[in-house]
Amino acid sequence: MDIDAFVAAHRPVWDRLEHLVRRRSSLTGAEVDELVDLYQRVSTHLSIVRSASTDAMLVGRLSALVARARSAVTGGRAPAWREFGRFFAVSFPVVAYRARWWWLATSLSFVAVSWLFGAWVAGDPAVQASIASPEEITQLVEHDFADYYSENPAASFASRVWINNAWVSAQVIIYAIFLGLPIPFVLWTNAANVAVSGGLMASRDKLDIFFGLIMPHGLLELTAVFLAAAAGMRLGWTVVDPGPRRRVEALAEQGRAVVSVALGLVVVLFVSGLIEAFVTPSGLPTWARIGIGVLAEVAFLAYIVVFGRRALRRGETGDIERAPDVAPSA
Repeated sequence: MDIDAFVAAHRPVWDRLEHLVRRRSSLTGAEVDELVDLYQRVSTHLSIVRSASTDAMLVGRLSALVARARSAVTGGRAPAWREFGRFFAVSFPVVAYRARWWWLATSLSFVAVSWLFGAWVAGDPAVQASIASPEEITQLVEHDFADYYSENPAASFASRVWINNAWVSAQVIIYAIFLGLPIPFVLWTNAANVAVSGGLMASRDKLDIFFGLIMPHGLLELTAVFLAAAAGMRLGWTVVDPGPRRRVEALAEQGRAVVSVALGLVVVLFVSGLIEAFVTPSGLPTWARIGIGVLAEVAFLAYIVVFGRRALRRGETGDIERAPDVAPSA
C-alpha cells in the first residue's frame, strides 16, 4: 500500500474528526452522528495503518485520535491520579527517549569541551594567572570549593540548589522559543565554569576532591540540563526539517514536547538537589557518595530507556495535545 497516498486521501477525514472532538461540548445532533461515523471510519484506518506501515508518528497520531474520539463518544472520565501516572509512565519518558540522539550528542559535546578547556587551564600557569591570583586560587582549592557544599543548613541548601538548577534548565527551555539558537552558548558558559573549577583544582593536585564533590549530584544534574538543551535544540531543527508533517504541525508538537520535558525535569532536579544537599557534603566515604550519584544516574537512564522504548513501540509520542482525551476527576 502507498502510505503517502493513503494519508493524502484520508487526512481530511482525520482533520474533521479532530475538529469535532475539540468541539464535542457544543455539537449539534447531526454533528454527533457524524462524530460517531467518523470515529468508526478512523478506527478502521488505524487498523490498516498498523498492519501496513511502520511509521510510528502516523500510528501514534491515529491511536491518540481514536482514543480521544472514543472518549468523546462514550463520555469517559479518568481520575486525576491516572493522568499524573500516565505523564511519568508514558509522556515524559517517551519524549526523552525520542530525543536520545540529540541528548547524547549534547552530553558528549559538553564533556569534550569541558575536558579540553579544563586540561588547558590545569597545564598553563599563564591561563591560571589570568583567572585569579595565586592566593585566590589557593583559597578556592583549599577552602571555598568544599565549603560551598557545607556552609548552609542542608534543607535550606537543597531548596536553593533546586531553584538554581531549575533556572539553568528553564533558560534552555525558554530559549527554545528562539528555536534553540542561544542554547549552545548557555552550554558553553556552563562547560567553561566547570572546566575552570576542575582545571584549577587539578593544578593543585586536588582533582580527587573535585570529582568527589561534583559527581554525586552532578551526574544527574547535568543529565537533566542536557535533556532540556536537547529538547530545545530539537525544536529549532524542526524548522529546518519538519519531516513528513506540515511545518506548523511539527513545531506545535515539538513545542509541547519541550513543555513535557520541563515538567518532568522538575522532579529530576529536585532529586539532584537533595543529593547535593544531603549526600555531597556528608561524612560518607568518597566511593559511597559517588556510588549514590551513579546509582541515581543509572536509575534515571534505565527509567527513560525502559518506559520510553515501551511507549514508543505502542505508537505513543508523548504529545500532550494528542494524548487520550479524558476529563480528569478527583
